[in-house]
Amino acid sequence: MAGEFDGRVEVEVVILKEAAGAARYRDLRREAGEHLPVPCVLVEGTLAFPGIPEQEELRRVLAERLAGRGGDRAVS
Repeated sequence: MAGEFDGRVEVEVVILKEAAGAARYRDLRREAGEHLPVPCVLVEGTLAFPGIPEQEELRRVLAERLAGRGGDRAVS
């Protein structure tokens, strides 16, 4: 789905079973300022979905966030 946004959406998969992934999760949790459920989706560092969203809902949220930022880059 990220490809639908012409390079404006970056996807990062964090694998907690790997040391680097566990460290990244701790960083994301600290940046978000809250516990992050697994799985979840963050958009611009904020918990957007505490689980796996339906594709249309995710697409809608990403489009809204990008439109609100003047088309800048968003991370999911």
